[in-house]
Amino acid sequence: MFQVSRSLSTLRYSLRQFCSSSKITEGEQKITRILKDRFKTATALEVNDISGGCGSMYQVSIEDPEFKGKMKVEQHRMVTEALKKEIASMHGITIQTKAPKS
Repeated sequence: MFQVSRSLSTLRYSLRQFCSSSKITEGEQKITRILKDRFKTATALEVNDISGGCGSMYQVSIEDPEFKGKMKVEQHRMVTEALKKEIASMHGITIQTKAPKS
């Protein structure tokens, strides 16, 4: 069952680009703005609503020199701290962080 639901979730995400909800959602805009304010030196930032547009599940990918030398758990903690208020109303969030290569 888990495999089937995971496949459906992936399919829903991949089809999003073909539907009318492919526009950036309010939630994506808000999270992007918050992260840009917090991580001013970010070299890459991507926020996707992976809940099909209802705003309950997000995927965040961020690259920032501030992450250099920090363990992944610390990098993720920095992101979740910046999004503390928003995370309280979410079903879930996936975070990918990395420091730029020198």
